[in-house]
Amino acid sequence: MSISVAPLTTVVMGAIDVRHAGAASGVNNAVSRAAGLIAIAALGLIMTASFGRALDTRLARADVGAEVAAGLAGQHERWAAAEVKTTDADEQAVVELVVQAAFIDGFRRVAWVSAALSALAAISAGGLIAERTV
Repeated sequence: MSISVAPLTTVVMGAIDVRHAGAASGVNNAVSRAAGLIAIAALGLIMTASFGRALDTRLARADVGAEVAAGLAGQHERWAAAEVKTTDADEQAVVELVVQAAFIDGFRRVAWVSAALSALAAISAGGLIAERTV
């Protein structure tokens, strides 16, 4: 997104009369901040849902006790900070691997969604921005 901010601002500011420059700049900045806030919130929701689903799936396949699985089940919102301490070192290692793998699964999903949104933005920009000749 940082690559597109300067050209977008240039296009917005170049499309208006000089007397409206202050208002256009304010609107451009407000929309940019609101879009960033919404994007962070939406990607956070995707990460939480993806991590939780991956954690549950991986826990069901892992060789851990029911008490350990139940302790992790309520920690979907903690992502990679999810933890359960066990007395068995092997079980603790499995738990840590499960949490790490679930985090990677969630992060991968967020990366794919971000890539898809970037591709859609590029396609829409290519179709919506008129070619200018100087």
